[in-house]
Amino acid sequence: MSAESLVRLVQTIADAQHSANVFDLVIASDTALRTALQRLGVPVPARADDPLLPL
Repeated sequence: MSAESLVRLVQTIADAQHSANVFDLVIASDTALRTALQRLGVPVPARADDPLLPL
């Protein structure tokens, strides 16, 4: 695979994820799962200190 092909593939994937709003879906799913587990009394590890993720 050439560099140009790789760049096009990455751009296609990024465009598809953007249009599907995958990032927001993942964040919302993580938040919902953490909340459910906490309410059930299950210990939930702290989120990684990642500046790209909302708290």
